[in-house]
Amino acid sequence: FSCSDGLNSSPLQYFQILIEPVNDEVPAIHSNDFVVTEGGTLIIDTPILNAIDYDIPPDELLFRIIKLPERGKIMVQTPTRTYETRNFTQSQLMVGPISGPTIYYQHDNSETFEDSFNILLTDSLHSVSQSISITILPVDDETPRLTINNGLNIGLHQTKVITKDVLKATDLDSPDYNITFYIQNAPSHGVLQRVVGNFIENLTLDDGFSQIEIEEGVIRYTHYGDVAVRDIIKLDVTDGLNTLTDRYFFVTIESADTDLP
Repeated sequence: FSCSDGLNSSPLQYFQILIEPVNDEVPAIHSNDFVVTEGGTLIIDTPILNAIDYDIPPDELLFRIIKLPERGKIMVQTPTRTYETRNFTQSQLMVGPISGPTIYYQHDNSETFEDSFNILLTDSLHSVSQSISITILPVDDETPRLTINNGLNIGLHQTKVITKDVLKATDLDSPDYNITFYIQNAPSHGVLQRVVGNFIENLTLDDGFSQIEIEEGVIRYTHYGDVAVRDIIKLDVTDGLNTLTDRYFFVTIESADTDLP
């Protein structure tokens, strides 16, 4: 500015105004999809979790986990140790794993499809919270289990359906239609058969039948021998990726009591 008497003006002067910063902006949380494979880890960095605060100079922003995930943990990895955490800063997310600690989510390998945690962001004066959802991509890593293997009792030259009450396999991460029994040793005194309508198919070595077919009642055993013995069928059970090997299904052939009193 300058002063003038109408004819003469003073040299130009400057009046300095100092603006004292005030923390009056509420920070905001920006998040993208959290996606991790079953049993895997997901690095948490600014592309998927970020904080915005328009205060100048910028405030130190702190994330606090106020509700822990139920199917995993939030971890910190440094060059010297790895530990679970409930707090981390925005600057740690911005530095990233190359020159700073790695913040990541570790799934517990349970057969789950989702997880979540609640997070609070604060600049020491203002706070905002948000729920973070995590999508778990399933991995077929479970081996089928033979939960029922009661064997079969049958008379001479009889035919009997193999039901789920005598033979049943389950898998924690596969549906029943993916579970298949493969014959590794065929029966010696009879034959396994698949019956579809009027069509009867004899099942032999390396043939397979599914748990669904057992549920539908289309798998049966027919005895054709002349003596009452125990027949043995050796089976492998698979979900297409993982296999339970060398399971034995016993068939007891009971002879009719023809002795007179």
